[in-house]
Amino acid sequence: TRHSISEHSLNQLVKYKPRPYQIECYTVAAQSNTIVYLPTGAGKTLIAVMLAALMKRLNPQKVILLIVDRIPLVFQQGEYLRLQTGMTVLFACGELGADSTETEIMAHDAICCTAQVFINFLETKRVRMCDVSLLIMDEIHHASINHQYMTFLREYAICKLPFCPLILGLTASPASGSILELFGKLSETAKAAHCQYFTPCLYYTSLQESINRPQLGFALVETSQEEQQMMAVIDRHVEKVTLKVATLLEIAGGLQGPDTKDVHDCRSFCRRLLEIAHEKRSD
Repeated sequence: TRHSISEHSLNQLVKYKPRPYQIECYTVAAQSNTIVYLPTGAGKTLIAVMLAALMKRLNPQKVILLIVDRIPLVFQQGEYLRLQTGMTVLFACGELGADSTETEIMAHDAICCTAQVFINFLETKRVRMCDVSLLIMDEIHHASINHQYMTFLREYAICKLPFCPLILGLTASPASGSILELFGKLSETAKAAHCQYFTPCLYYTSLQESINRPQLGFALVETSQEEQQMMAVIDRHVEKVTLKVATLLEIAGGLQGPDTKDVHDCRSFCRRLLEIAHEKRSD
């Protein structure tokens, strides 16, 4: 069940006092599936923790699920969730927690795990999508066709309302490339995750003031005599290697060059090149 977020004081949800832009993101995310975009270091995890605490109060019989894309983050993010809210957290990655029974899993308030562990839980029916009240996906911009996130998002798509969980995606890098590629990637990710994108508007100034931006500086440094000598040695070595490769290509005759993007093809080409060179010399 989802109620008005005004029913719960933010001071009762987490220990840290959220900044105005974090409250703005939290307010939007509590009402519908949302991907929150904030720069690195702006406090996306606190927004997730606030929403987790709210959804646990509203749905005490269900679990909170926090999915991260790297094993070290399982412990980092899970411990942050535990310290901020006092929830019991199941840490699951690799072999740790992977063999937990349904009873052991549901005895916790929240699960912090990698995507593959959650997929395993779903496939073995130890956790069902309807058992989850909030699905938090860190680094959600990875949600492409072949990513593990898509496996359980397809499961989410067939979960019927009102039993499907609320989704919160977190990202500091929503997309890159040209403007058209940017909008295409944003639309693709939002559609895949059944979400809308959001970044602070009302408290944008608060966000800018909270971001630690490093001061960039440049200095021109003269190349030392030792560095110049080293560069000269490297240049001579590269020139010798280049001449050697050219000689081998002449010996090999019409041998087709490798696909330079394929490491295995390049290795095979070099081996074949040496074989031909040795054959020519033996003749």
